[in-house]
Amino acid sequence: MNLFLVFSVYVLCVILVAGKPDPPKDVKINAIWKNANISWKISKNKWETTLIVLVDSEGNKVLFNYPYNHKYVRFPRTSYEIVNLTLCAEYVVTVEYRYNTNQWSDKTTQHFWMTNKTFTADINQNVTLSWTTSLTEFFNVHPPFNSTIIYNVHIGGTIILNYKGGKYIFEDNPKDVKAINITVIHVNKIDAGLYSAKDDSTGNVNGCCLLIVATKPIKPTLTIQPKHPFVGDNITFTCYSMAQRWPGNIPSHLLYQFVGKRKGDSNSNRLIMNNLTKLDKGTIISCQATDDLGKVSNMSNSVTLDPFYGPENVVVEPAIGNINVTEGTALGPIHCNASCYPECKYIWKQKMTGQFKPVTNEFISNNNRSVHVPTITRNQAGTYRCRVDHPVANGRTKRKDISVNVQSPPTKPTITLRPINPFVGDNISLTCKSTAQRWPGNIPAHLSYQFIGNKRGESNNNRLIMNNLTKLDKGTNITCQATDDLGEVSNMSKTVILDPYYGPENVVV
Repeated sequence: MNLFLVFSVYVLCVILVAGKPDPPKDVKINAIWKNANISWKISKNKWETTLIVLVDSEGNKVLFNYPYNHKYVRFPRTSYEIVNLTLCAEYVVTVEYRYNTNQWSDKTTQHFWMTNKTFTADINQNVTLSWTTSLTEFFNVHPPFNSTIIYNVHIGGTIILNYKGGKYIFEDNPKDVKAINITVIHVNKIDAGLYSAKDDSTGNVNGCCLLIVATKPIKPTLTIQPKHPFVGDNITFTCYSMAQRWPGNIPSHLLYQFVGKRKGDSNSNRLIMNNLTKLDKGTIISCQATDDLGKVSNMSNSVTLDPFYGPENVVVEPAIGNINVTEGTALGPIHCNASCYPECKYIWKQKMTGQFKPVTNEFISNNNRSVHVPTITRNQAGTYRCRVDHPVANGRTKRKDISVNVQSPPTKPTITLRPINPFVGDNISLTCKSTAQRWPGNIPAHLSYQFIGNKRGESNNNRLIMNNLTKLDKGTNITCQATDDLGEVSNMSKTVILDPYYGPENVVV
């Protein structure tokens, strides 16, 4: 049993409206005799005025600042004393403040009773309540539920028991009926509230005490934010419990303790861990709440850290930026690998007509990790992209591109002779022309040429020059062939057969 001579009350109810500053905090009421000293705290550095409104248990505003039922308290004061309140009455005070012209904070409301006799008991505990009254006869002693009477005091101070069932123990022939002593057996939450002595004739309360019934806070709930953290994230654990104290509007203050192999700092009911690492996997965190009466809750359910990560270390094999493949042969397989937890998702795409489109499923294998085209064609050339996605978090994506160049041997060359009909003694040139076949079409290529046949003269890349043609050059067969820089060789060109003209010569008269 705890006895408090001065009853202090803390914040009970906060009505929040988005966009406004925090309401007044740490509201306390110290009730001494008929006066109630109200104090509060405001988070803003400067405000204009604080408005106090007092309501009785019937919901009627109290004229405590006659003729007004409210009080404006100017900055910087944060307390006000309301005098001459009714003893043993229940009140609700509302506190708010104005921080700009016609702009008000949210409200904080607070219940309190005008009594300096307060007792606290655990559930199932026996507790003795004591208070005094000025009445000597013709009064009733009531528990919190006013329809019941514990006992009556009749003429001459005779006590008559009214409550049956052994719930209350008291002297039936006390020396002084004005000194009330009652023991409540096996306290339950319905026993909490105001015990009072009431005049039979008027019904007015004359003396009272308040019984607060308490038990340990409820089992906390422990939440983590973000719900699925990643390596590198800053995470916040929030532990939430509620004090179990009756009457239900009695305030309490909870302290929280986080249990487990943890790092980071805790503040009130929050634990913040910065820069999560893979080494934090398996860390178990739980929490517990302790109220201002020293009662400790059960341990919360535990949260086991299992941070996600990835995609990281994306690798495409073969590990080259460009792949050259001959049309009609096989491409790949090309493999894509990365690290994720849970396992990565893979998508292969090919850039076609300026856009990336998924590669046909028939070419995809190994859980979408590999692409293999058995017989590649020129329109399958271009950029192939492996996109790696995290399976849970949208937007966590990495890419790796590889260029696929498809090629065929150079086209069959054309060979031309200049002049078309050479004469003996002319200088002639033969030109060989071919085209590399490589896709995408913007892939550069270099061709080298070879002239074949019973030839003479000098060749320069794709030109062969023969000087001073003779009759002996008649019947010379010349062809050509092209080879690209990948070693692909074209078919042979058509054959040019030299048949030089001559004459007139050796004219005889």
